[in-house]
Amino acid sequence: TIDILSVIKKADELGLSAIAFADYKSINGILKIIKIYNKNNFGVKIICGVELPFETTTQIYKTKGYSLTILAKNQSGFDTLQELTSTLKPDERYNPCELLNMELLMKNRKNLLIGSTSQHGEIYYELKWWWDGVKDYKKMAEFYDFIEISSTKDEEEKSINKRIVELGKVFKIPVIATCHATSITIDEAKIRNDSYILSTEEMLKEFSYLGEKTAIDLVINNPKTIADLIENF
Repeated sequence: TIDILSVIKKADELGLSAIAFADYKSINGILKIIKIYNKNNFGVKIICGVELPFETTTQIYKTKGYSLTILAKNQSGFDTLQELTSTLKPDERYNPCELLNMELLMKNRKNLLIGSTSQHGEIYYELKWWWDGVKDYKKMAEFYDFIEISSTKDEEEKSINKRIVELGKVFKIPVIATCHATSITIDEAKIRNDSYILSTEEMLKEFSYLGEKTAIDLVINNPKTIADLIENF
């Protein structure tokens, strides 16, 4: 619903080294992004991803509504994203929910980066309701290459984000700060009542409650670590 070229230009204007696109259950937008990107000379790297529904990796509690953020590391990974979105299948127990093909995902994992999707992710949900320190979450956490947390004004959500940061440090999993922007500017966001693309300085301010060093890791260092694992398309 937003102009793709304007998004990339905004990221370039803000001096971002990379920007990730991840629609829900679709990569049609990504195909357009790649086409536009290849026609222009931008300094910002485009990271192609998709958010997909899945069933929890643990056996303690089964639910629907979890999501994975899956990023393509290379062309083979992007081909896998296309296949994953085309092979979503209905869950007969929870119609009309759909589940991704986990066998296909794991078979091609070397070409992908798998993240837990902030408030819609398994890790966020589990740590929200069953927090008893990090020791009980080793198996679940090690499934992921990174964990997202979103900017928020809610104190409870900030507390959960702190737990996720602690878990990431213990198991050496990069925690990534996101703003999940669906508008380009603050004025557009006010009209649509959603989020906009934040600058690095704004992101550092949003996550300052975690401490300056941690905020820098989440906003700058950890995202750079992830971006460096991804090839240009």
